Amino acid sequence: MHFKYASRVVVLSLMSVLSAAGCTSTADKGAVETLVKDALKGRKFELKSLTCPDTIVVKQGESITCKAVDDDGTPGEAKVTWGAGTDAEIETANEIDLKAAGDAGEAGLTAQVGSKVDVTCPAKIQFNKAGKAFTCDATVESFPGVAHKVDFTMGPDQKTLNSKLRPASQEPGAAPAAVPSGSAPAGSADPAAAKDEPAKGEPAKEVAGE
Repeated sequence: MHFKYASRVVVLSLMSVLSAAGCTSTADKGAVETLVKDALKGRKFELKSLTCPDTIVVKQGESITCKAVDDDGTPGEAKVTWGAGTDAEIETANEIDLKAAGDAGEAGLTAQVGSKVDVTCPAKIQFNKAGKAFTCDATVESFPGVAHKVDFTMGPDQKTLNSKLRPASQEPGAAPAAVPSGSAPAGSADPAAAKDEPAKGEPAKEVAGE
């Protein structure tokens, strides 16, 4: 098997799963599912399950749609389009790259707290949905040695991410502790506490698929 990808498209060879009956080529359902899952895993997109049609007829230019569930439990689809010879393209729509999302959110968080924020999210891709939430590690330059977290939540448009920075020791959603100015040890305060609203990211067109 070989594959390559650009954006959300993977090209793979189906030579090992094809069989011929007269002028019609068919593909084994289980073998196709395995190849698709393995190909997507190669680009850090892990699926918990994938279900393709029971009967798969292979004809150049035609497609099948497989129902999928990612490792976070979010449902989606993988579209397989037959190409020339034994090649096929796999496309997953409406996905989000968690690492790219974290990188894109750094500027807004830095502006919010007035200190450089570095965000580290898992290098993985998942299906997107309104209300999708994930948490990433972060460091804040003005609080050296103190671990922080960023809680991301996808907006209703599935393109805009809201983000909330907090110390790792603070539970998600908890109100930040009031700390008198100048009286707290370094790293004990929530650097985002000065803002009433969580930082709102730009529309995540670079990290969330249409």
